[in-house]
Amino acid sequence: MDTWDYPLKQPHHSLAALRKSAASVTVVPLVLTSLRAAEWDAFSKECRASFRSAFSWLRGWAVRSGLRGRKVRLFELRQAGLKIGQCALDISGQERIFLDRLSLRPGYEALWTPSIQALISHLGPGYYRYGWEFNFEQSREHEIQSLPGVRIVENRPIAVQVVEFSQWSTWNDYWSSTSNNTRRNAKAGESADLKMSVHNGLRSLPDLLAINRLRAHMHARKGLSFEAISTLKCTLLDMLSSPEHFLTGLVTGHSTPLAGFCGYEFGELTYYMAGGCQKCNTGAAWYLQKHMLHRAWERTSGSGRYVVGYLDRLSYDEAANSGLIRSRRAIKTSDYETNIVSFEWLPAA
Repeated sequence: MDTWDYPLKQPHHSLAALRKSAASVTVVPLVLTSLRAAEWDAFSKECRASFRSAFSWLRGWAVRSGLRGRKVRLFELRQAGLKIGQCALDISGQERIFLDRLSLRPGYEALWTPSIQALISHLGPGYYRYGWEFNFEQSREHEIQSLPGVRIVENRPIAVQVVEFSQWSTWNDYWSSTSNNTRRNAKAGESADLKMSVHNGLRSLPDLLAINRLRAHMHARKGLSFEAISTLKCTLLDMLSSPEHFLTGLVTGHSTPLAGFCGYEFGELTYYMAGGCQKCNTGAAWYLQKHMLHRAWERTSGSGRYVVGYLDRLSYDEAANSGLIRSRRAIKTSDYETNIVSFEWLPAA
């Protein structure tokens, strides 16, 4: 299991002082339309939060959530007048879902427990869910379980699979560490007469249909179901929700799409969310993967993370997913063990 050694700034107070003053954490409700997007995003990136903490993604999700009769609420956490954290929840009645993580300023992680306690005290009794499939924050199961009045409803273990670029000094060192098959296939794609294109935001719109078809072909080969129209609709909404962070990659040969990529870039994180390829693609799939990995390395000067997927420990089928896991291991992913915790909070009378 990997350790959680985020590069943190020096805290403003000692750990003992932070814990002693934990009771002074206060919750400040925010209005999405009144926020300064740049300030919200800068804080999210400082905390290494995911694209789900991006202002534009939250704004887009709020529209989609509103159509389902739900609402998105944002909060700031403060101590002695200093902002120490922020978060966003999707709320309907007594159900409260954290859209990403409780993002705490580097150096203030010791205040996670009193911060979430202050937050649920503010929101009141109900059902909560903390964590999601691409949150590689350490498991918060024990902290949540320690809160007075909490009953754990479900604890879902997840392994987030990430290429941690900081493990290598140079791009060449990293690429040399990948499997022989990976490098050979990528080289075959580079040597072929293929065209590579990467687009951000609205410019990625023309790629979506081709990538959706590639995904459909790939699912059909594996005997898996694929709802082409609903999947395309969801991908389109994802792109429109946060266009400045959404990107696509597409490799074509003689104008025929061979391999595609959909994902997000936010701060030092790159997310591979979906992709597909033709069965005989002349190395295009690995050529594209190498290109997106190299882009992520260059964009972050080798300090970023490339998030490629996750394993649900409760439903993982080794036989059915062996090829997928092997391809992820081939590019040197690490597993970050975490949990999605659903719980009920009912304070004592």
